[in-house]
Amino acid sequence: PRGSDSNPVQQLRQSKYTPANGAYSRFYYVDGAGDLLSRVSSVSKPVKVAHIGTGFTQIAVSPDTQYVAAVKNGSLFTGRVGAPLVRRAGDGYTSLSWDPVDDLWATTGDQIVMISGAASPSQLAGKPVAVSVVNSDGTTQNVGPFTGLRVAPDGVRVAIIVGGNDLDFGAFVQLPNARPGQAAVRIVLSQFYVSVPSATFTSLTWYGPDNVIALRDPGPELTEYPVNGGSSTSIPAQPRMSWITASLGNPLVASLPRGAMVADTSLSGSWTPVQGTGISAVYPG
Repeated sequence: PRGSDSNPVQQLRQSKYTPANGAYSRFYYVDGAGDLLSRVSSVSKPVKVAHIGTGFTQIAVSPDTQYVAAVKNGSLFTGRVGAPLVRRAGDGYTSLSWDPVDDLWATTGDQIVMISGAASPSQLAGKPVAVSVVNSDGTTQNVGPFTGLRVAPDGVRVAIIVGGNDLDFGAFVQLPNARPGQAAVRIVLSQFYVSVPSATFTSLTWYGPDNVIALRDPGPELTEYPVNGGSSTSIPAQPRMSWITASLGNPLVASLPRGAMVADTSLSGSWTPVQGTGISAVYPG
């Protein structure tokens, strides 16, 4: 924003807009039979959405709930919910997240890629394009690997796990003269970031418009971070917790070994079991 000294974090007083909060009541996961299921609460009956197949270790559902992306053995598959998934180019995918216009963002080792029109069955439309990452002063950010990424509900900001130890926040900035085959945006990082040299961030999720909840080992430890650099809040975690997803005003859902899931409706660490098993429980986004 203008007048912000190149810092991609825009203060509320500078904007007449209120960022989207990403409040979805329904979360999704894949069971052992390869069915994509959804639930409106941790105690509600699961609803079968589609059959996508077995072997996937991570999924993402688009904010309009029309498309799904999934990772299997480092390969990426995308498609419309209920239709066959199509394998996309590249390998080594480690995380993925949809933005509000059905573009898919993903990490592949030392790169972040954007797949414009990833929901299309056309391989041409779904070609991954590398996106550059720079610091707020314009210098290149080349410290990888990038192991986790989640796009904010507003589709403008992003949270990234860098090198396992750093949790960075940034914004998508348009590039005016992008050529065909090049990304039309780059990621400009905020001056605020979280660095924990003695730990490894393993999972992250947005919670409302301006907070990110991240899980890290050893511990595990679960922490809520305001992206403006405000005071963080610790959330008690359960042993061997490996994945976290959140939606404003709805339960946190976390993964445990052997497909077990737990939910916390209060962000106080009062975890209760979710009936059934599944992998990669996610709210849309």
